[in-house]
Formats: sequence, C-alpha cells, structure tokens
Amino acid sequence: MKGKPELNNKQAVDSLSEVALREQIEKRAYHLWLAAGGRHGEDLRHWLQAEAEVLKAIKQDREERSLSAKPKLRPSPLLNESSPQ
Repeated sequence: MKGKPELNNKQAVDSLSEVALREQIEKRAYHLWLAAGGRHGEDLRHWLQAEAEVLKAIKQDREERSLSAKPKLRPSPLLNESSPQ
C-alpha cells in the first residue's frame, strides 16, 4: 500500500479541501483522456497534466485576487509640487 502523496504546491491549495481538489483533477484528467481519444495506458500522464493545470489555475486565481485586494498607491500631491531652488 502506497503512502499518501504530498502536494507539491501546498500554498495553492490550502483553502481547498482535498476532496474538492481531487474532484477537479479527476474531471480535468477525464477530459484530457477523452481529448486523447480515450486510449488506455496513459492515465498517469493525464493525471499529472491535470494536476499541474489545476494547481496552476488555483495559484493564478489567488495571485489575481491578492493583487486586486491590495490598495493602489497614488503619488502624493506634495511630490508633484515644484520645490524652490
């Protein structure tokens, strides 16, 4: 019996439950399998590709949310004034 594999990108999935993450990967792997013609014997390749795609999408989504949540910095009006020389 194999041990439970550890996630490579724990930061990207910390708020997702393991079940929800697994379901997303399963669905993507299934679609990859269908797109490849439903041939058997490439299940590991489809799973690993699906896992990478799902984790990447989660990470990108989090980065976008993080960027949109940060306040935008505006230059100070004092910096725009000419100082006497």
